[in-house]
Amino acid sequence: MTNSGKARVLVAGHDWGGLNILLPLLRYWREGAQITAEIIAAPTQRRDVLQLVPGQTCAPKIDMLDDWLSSNPLDLEAYLLEVLKIGAYDVVLCGTSAHALLERRLFKVAKIIGVPTVALCDMWWAYADRFREGAEWHLPDVLWVVDERMREAATNVVWPTPLAIDVVGSPLFGSLVERRRGSGRTKGGAIRFVSEPASTKYPEARIDEFSLADMIVTTAREIGLAHPIIIRPHPVDSHETWRRWIFARREMGVMFETLPIDEAIADTAMAVGISSILLTEMRMCGVPTASLQPAGVDPAYYCLPYRAMNIECLPTRESLAIWLRAPKMEETLAAYDVHVDAPVRITNRIFELARSWAKPAPR
Repeated sequence: MTNSGKARVLVAGHDWGGLNILLPLLRYWREGAQITAEIIAAPTQRRDVLQLVPGQTCAPKIDMLDDWLSSNPLDLEAYLLEVLKIGAYDVVLCGTSAHALLERRLFKVAKIIGVPTVALCDMWWAYADRFREGAEWHLPDVLWVVDERMREAATNVVWPTPLAIDVVGSPLFGSLVERRRGSGRTKGGAIRFVSEPASTKYPEARIDEFSLADMIVTTAREIGLAHPIIIRPHPVDSHETWRRWIFARREMGVMFETLPIDEAIADTAMAVGISSILLTEMRMCGVPTASLQPAGVDPAYYCLPYRAMNIECLPTRESLAIWLRAPKMEETLAAYDVHVDAPVRITNRIFELARSWAKPAPR
């Protein structure tokens, strides 16, 4: 830590889910907390963060980190080692991407030079996969999770070495709670299908997102709903495949998503999806939300806290029709107020970690 009592933190992320939970922290620290944060991410993700957090600064030599370097382990490690030495960071804070090298290789390199690392998990699923490449593990020094359900599941993983696991809350959920308080209930008019690449990335789950989208379209029209139906693909979905699918159904009022996330949430009357984290975000902003869970699919794929967050689980076309027709009641989310303090809690933990790892000053 610096003599002024400030801490320098390198913030890393590759998947949008992980970055999304880190963005409220970056905004909080930009507003005056005693933390200087610099980001490190591949070009696409970096551009998104810089648009969403005006004034955010990047790690040194950031222009060298392109998509090629991000996917080449040994070159990436050499680059990250140089970044850490130049940046002189007190703590490295990462997201937990399941299919990317950046965070895991940061854990490995930071251990070499003695910088403590923290991973903040954003999803109730695939804990081990986030820290493993084949038979090789790359663990942070501390794993932060958003709630007790996540802590319990992560504690039950057979880690190769003991891993400290702490509940800190979700900065993202906290920001959503405050947004809802400030703006009131969403007044949107569209039905949104929140897609995810289940059929291509996890075929063993036996989930076809296109069939589920078709179920929504045909059911809504059969029961006489005239709402626009917006398909919101996942960032790694094939957007061209979805465009073709939507074009074939354009006369049924089906459209491709064009709005940024905040505007999309405000435009949504009802959200239906599978197991995307965006369903929880929609729900916390007051949007009636449901998950399609047909018979014959792998129930282990469905990892969200559906019951706790009042996300309806719909197994059949008939249950979908009933839910679409039913009046939607406003419900309190007071139980999630704990997340509002997550940025303060995380900031304090970072200072504690930085102090505990600080090397004694030379005499």
